[in-house]
Amino acid sequence: MAGSDLTEDEASAQAALSGAGMGVWVMDVRSGELRWDRRVAEIHGVDHDSFDGRMETFISCIHPDDAGEALSAIQSAIAGGGPFVTEFRVLRPDGTTGWVEGRGRAVRDEEGSPFKVVGIGLDTTVLRTARERAARALDHVRDGLIVLDGEWSFTYVNNQAALMLQRRREELVGTLFWDYFADSVGGEAWRRYHDAMASQQSATFEIWSKSLQGWFEVRAFPAPDVLTIVFRNIDAERRVARERATLMDELRAALRREQQLLELSRALAAATTEDGVVEVVTTRCREALGTSFAGVALSDPDAQSLRYLDVQGLPLSALWPSIPLTTPTPATAAFRSGEVGVYETTESLLEAYPAVRATVLDHGTGSCVVVPLRGAGVSRGVLTLAWTEEQTFDEADISFATGLAGHCAQALERSQAFAEQRRWAEMLARAILPDHLPEVPNLALAARYEPATGVDVGGDWYDAFILPSGLVGLVVGDVAGHGLAAASAMAHLRHALRAYAELGMPPAEVLERVDSLLATTHEDVFATAVFAILDPSRRCLLWANAGHPPLLRVVVGGPATFLDGDPGPPLGSGLGGYGDRKVLLALGDTLVAFTDGLVERRDEDLGTGLQRVAASAGSADSDVHALCDRLVSDLVGTVQEDDLCVLAVRLAGLGGPGVSAAG
Repeated sequence: MAGSDLTEDEASAQAALSGAGMGVWVMDVRSGELRWDRRVAEIHGVDHDSFDGRMETFISCIHPDDAGEALSAIQSAIAGGGPFVTEFRVLRPDGTTGWVEGRGRAVRDEEGSPFKVVGIGLDTTVLRTARERAARALDHVRDGLIVLDGEWSFTYVNNQAALMLQRRREELVGTLFWDYFADSVGGEAWRRYHDAMASQQSATFEIWSKSLQGWFEVRAFPAPDVLTIVFRNIDAERRVARERATLMDELRAALRREQQLLELSRALAAATTEDGVVEVVTTRCREALGTSFAGVALSDPDAQSLRYLDVQGLPLSALWPSIPLTTPTPATAAFRSGEVGVYETTESLLEAYPAVRATVLDHGTGSCVVVPLRGAGVSRGVLTLAWTEEQTFDEADISFATGLAGHCAQALERSQAFAEQRRWAEMLARAILPDHLPEVPNLALAARYEPATGVDVGGDWYDAFILPSGLVGLVVGDVAGHGLAAASAMAHLRHALRAYAELGMPPAEVLERVDSLLATTHEDVFATAVFAILDPSRRCLLWANAGHPPLLRVVVGGPATFLDGDPGPPLGSGLGGYGDRKVLLALGDTLVAFTDGLVERRDEDLGTGLQRVAASAGSADSDVHALCDRLVSDLVGTVQEDDLCVLAVRLAGLGGPGVSAAG
């Protein structure tokens, strides 16, 4: 039988495979005879009809570098009885080189001895060329790329991967992947690779490689019995990300500091008194900065000592009435030098100033910053910030503390200016207000004036006077605005109203004249007022209202009610249009006039405030002083936003003595 002839069964197999471009070959193990079909002969570049069937002829077709491996694969299949796969180059007679893939299996007889090998041949030149082209392209990518088979052995390694692994590619291919990454066995990467193969789902993750000493981004692409891994070092990216995160943290910290400083500066700007400034520092600053103590110490006029305005947060041993500037302390040192004192640890603080050991240890001070308070170029005191935990301060922290101290110094200067202005305005207001009320038979009179807590004083007034006719004039008014200007306008109005009233004019006409005068002489000044003329003998009250809260009537044994009547426009509007109203009173009735400082609150309407006044007044009391005191104590809080006046007059029994007083 010729070496190129096939049996009938082999010919049938060849027919089935030829459509796929494959050829069939058979080797007799005992004789060594080799039979090819025409496709196999064509693949090897041999004429089918002249092929002699000898193994030596087959071997001579193979490239010398590949012949040994191909022959060894066939011999291993014969010895083991299993399948084999081999790929080799063939040298064709026309001088070209091609690639051939051979696959086969040894067939055993009934006694278990191999008697032939049946295989197929496939021309893989085009596929191999494409693979090599792809491999050459992958060799130039910047990422490492490796391909593992189902046994976790390297089948392909690109240049970048070999560089990262510090091995030659020839050294890696065919070796076990885990031999180079033994530290990963059972770890995160090991689990990810096995999960990818089990699920046949790609995976992307970042991992620290102990073997490669770096952070890597890994992408795993599974296929049946093959896992492709692409990895790249991301140390530089992570470093940039860390630097960016650090920068963002610093920016956020800077924004927080700016926001805190803005909020604290607003709070300090709103503080019009020294106590208000201290409250912002001791409370708001401590909350914002997390300090255990925040306090302001001011110098005495002779610059001989410092006095803390508030020592909230300090132990009892720190409650000194004052600290002589000769005593070595962080506060006195900062005041004398004008330099910021920064102490990040307890040790550094005590080393510099042993005299404060008791205070520091009692308080548990870990870190401390002391900043001079400078106003108009002059040291006024110091701002002290202390923490129980040790802190590290950078330039931005010191800049923040310095900025805060500057706002504190400005706020203290403003508070002193406001205090001076308030003192003069209150002195002027009290000087203009009557120091006593007239004594009128059968009338009991009492009044109260309460200045605002801040600088808003000077616009409210009251007056009571006997007219030439013997009747009694009663007035309560409120000039819009505060301070010296309001106090001056109030004096002008009080004298003008009394002058017009003494001419015998009724209340409405008096208000008309005052409105016209104010609109002419003080275009930017407005006021409200209620003016009444009381005839005690006839118990008749005639009154008019210029935009003011109504008169309250308190009757014996009955509720307190407001007299009816809509108020006219404020004085100074030039609109006029005031009307007189008359009411007859009973013996024991009390009339109460007041300014809006008694009723107005930012969080409620005027009607609610008026109801509160009526409820506080209750029924008639034998003592008008007690009535005034009760109204002020019930309706005025500890922080009074506006100044106020209250004027109360009661009709006593005929022939009884009058009681008059101002307060």
